[in-house]
Amino acid sequence: MRMLVDTDVGVDDALALMMVLAAPEVDVVGICGVAGNVGLDHVMRNIGVVLDAAGAPPIPIYRGCAGPLVGEHRDAGGVHGADGLGNTAFPPSSRPVSDAHAALAIVEASRACPDLTLLTLGPLTNVALAFRLDPEVPSRLNRLIVMGGTIRGQGNVIPAAEYNVWADPEAAHIVLNSGANLWLISWETTLEHLIPWGQWGELLRQPTPKARFARAITGHIEKVVRHTFRLPGFPIPDPLAAAVAMAPEAVRRAHHFPVHVELCGRHCRGQTIVDYHGVGGKAPNAHVVFELDMETIYALLERGLT
Repeated sequence: MRMLVDTDVGVDDALALMMVLAAPEVDVVGICGVAGNVGLDHVMRNIGVVLDAAGAPPIPIYRGCAGPLVGEHRDAGGVHGADGLGNTAFPPSSRPVSDAHAALAIVEASRACPDLTLLTLGPLTNVALAFRLDPEVPSRLNRLIVMGGTIRGQGNVIPAAEYNVWADPEAAHIVLNSGANLWLISWETTLEHLIPWGQWGELLRQPTPKARFARAITGHIEKVVRHTFRLPGFPIPDPLAAAVAMAPEAVRRAHHFPVHVELCGRHCRGQTIVDYHGVGGKAPNAHVVFELDMETIYALLERGLT
């Protein structure tokens, strides 16, 4: 499987990348950075840090957009730490960054790899630009896996919206209406597929350098999740998306629905709305993932850290 990853590397993005990089069945043809969880400079630095921690071979790295299509960039540093990796201050990597823009890299990869899987873990700015630059990109993709959005209006940044879509609603609108074979992993699906705290602790106690790296970067976000969100386990939104990309058989239940993005609402800009009953008269545009096999996902995550 050939895969291109577009990411705004925060903590769960790092875990997802480690899963993908540990998979012998996946050929990662490039990693694109986009502003999101933290600013673009931090994102690009974090890509190199994670690749080094994973012991990855040379992989092309592409710098993308520093902000959304409309408005200003708003980060999630309060959750992921000011550096995006839990305020760990790992030394920067010496890995080179390509001169090509990430949006152009997506276009070129779709031409070079007819079976390409595009895994998106952050705001969809780079992807939307690629789709505007070459409207044939969506049809050339094998699958487009998107971590983002809400399916019942239960947000994590405002009451009704999930961060990745909220950070660039216009980009999400373009991507959702592109005709791509799109699979959506929402925030609510994340909340229904937590790793219980005891099991999470066992995973991080594995005696490997990768597990020690994961333990270091997750300390800050674990405190936020426990004390602010008060969740009964550790959320893994981006690893869930990575698992859907790597192992489609991990999807136990998904349905093809029309999904729309609210662009103008005062209280719900950035909300994704699922038309469960087709009352809007629009054709389905996203495979909405509802249920996943957690044994498969845990095994993939464990492989990524050990």
